[in-house]
Amino acid sequence: MNKLKADLKIISADSHVFEPADLWHDRLDARFKDRAPRFIPNYQGQPGTYFVAEGVKPYRISKIAALAVKPEDLPKFDDASVNDLQMGGWDPAARLRDQEKDGLCAEVIYATYSMILFGMQDTELQEACFRAYNDWLSEFCSHEPTRLIGLAQISIKNVDNAIKEMERCATLGLRGAMITAVPEEGIELSDARFTPLWRTAEELNFPISLHILTGSRTSYRRFDSSVFGTGFYMAIPHELQLTMTDLVVRGVLERHPKLNFVLAEADIGWIPHFLERLDKGYLRYSHLNQIFLEKKPSQYFQSQVYSTFISDRVGVLTRDMAGIDTLMWSSDYPHTDSTWPNSRSVIDQNFQGVPNSDLLKMINGNVSRLYNIKL
Repeated sequence: MNKLKADLKIISADSHVFEPADLWHDRLDARFKDRAPRFIPNYQGQPGTYFVAEGVKPYRISKIAALAVKPEDLPKFDDASVNDLQMGGWDPAARLRDQEKDGLCAEVIYATYSMILFGMQDTELQEACFRAYNDWLSEFCSHEPTRLIGLAQISIKNVDNAIKEMERCATLGLRGAMITAVPEEGIELSDARFTPLWRTAEELNFPISLHILTGSRTSYRRFDSSVFGTGFYMAIPHELQLTMTDLVVRGVLERHPKLNFVLAEADIGWIPHFLERLDKGYLRYSHLNQIFLEKKPSQYFQSQVYSTFISDRVGVLTRDMAGIDTLMWSSDYPHTDSTWPNSRSVIDQNFQGVPNSDLLKMINGNVSRLYNIKL
């Protein structure tokens, strides 16, 4: 096994914050104060602390926040409160210390509990919640903007407002946008209504992230989402695969060649088979559907769709079939699946036998190019 050099720069392409308990209460417009998302201990008599927001299912905060907790100790963490969460989730100074402990030089940062708010039905409330989060995140990242690369959270229920918020977030120093991975019933991201949004993303050089667990129509409803059971865990990448099939085959990437998407936290080992099947399906049924592209679907995917992974040895071994120039390693700090504080040893194991040129692409080169991060 090749040991990583101590001075090798590593960037996590998918990390997270823990939103402060008072974020929405303190920052929401006055007319929304009494509807602010909040953290409630022992909600409705249930043990543990829950993230509670209008129109979405209450979420037990411990499920995703058991950083560095051993598998056998996860049941004990169920009763965790906001005070038990890793301080680096909301304190930027503590965050930088945790980066250094893990041997990283920078992170691309997503929301945690705010992602659940994509399920809100009230458009104005969702937009207000996301504005408040984006303001807080920009302040968090401003502590060290070369190492904390924040992604805005954008509601796309009203496209005109989405464009305005994306432009505003660019002025705040945020580097990309996360949107719902699956819109409301009857709407796909290939719909013409979203064309102005894609144009704006191209103009701003804003990658659009589709993160697992942000869809309003999810393929894993058959599994109990109250716990991260095996069936639930296996099903969650499916919504990203289906959404990206729609975007590629219906020509969104072809019409917007400067538009980049990121599939976040779905791993990468599935991509080679997905691309083979995507090309096969397109070639077989394009005349039936009267959908024609200038290139094969896989070529658009491999040039414009980036994917993050945590620990995926199969994906590393099949990297050339997936498209080596768009694969990005991530630590998922400070979540339950995170490799912190042992990311370097995990990378050692996953990348055994991989040429240095390929290693560098996946641990810093691709992500730094996508988000214009200075190494």
